[in-house]
Amino acid sequence: MANFVETEWVQDLYFESKIDEQSIALDNTTMGNQHRGVGPKKLLLTALTGCTGMDVASIMERKFKMPLDSFKVSAKATLTDVHPRIYDTIHLVYTIKLNPEFQEKFHEAIEMSITTYCGVHAMLSKSSEITHEVVFL
Repeated sequence: MANFVETEWVQDLYFESKIDEQSIALDNTTMGNQHRGVGPKKLLLTALTGCTGMDVASIMERKFKMPLDSFKVSAKATLTDVHPRIYDTIHLVYTIKLNPEFQEKFHEAIEMSITTYCGVHAMLSKSSEITHEVVFL
């Protein structure tokens, strides 16, 4: 299976990416531009939180038959000081409102995501230390 993305320069450091029928505006917000889009590195974090979040939601709802009510994944990452600047650490926080009797299944769903299903996690973990924690509301 192959994926195709096309990114076109518009002006300055503003680009537009076409992904299937969707568009994403990219802008290097660290360079003082007009902030017309998001930075490419932050998109990596978005891809990571989206990938693992979708895995966990699918596992909870389909495999464990536990519907979700309130669930989010956040990421905080640090960049190296030398070029090319990459994320050397990424910390994920899975926050969920869940009945205490299902909390162990939630931990299991996260482990399945980060060890088996989430390709973005697998790719980023080759260059970054990725940790996680769970917050139950």
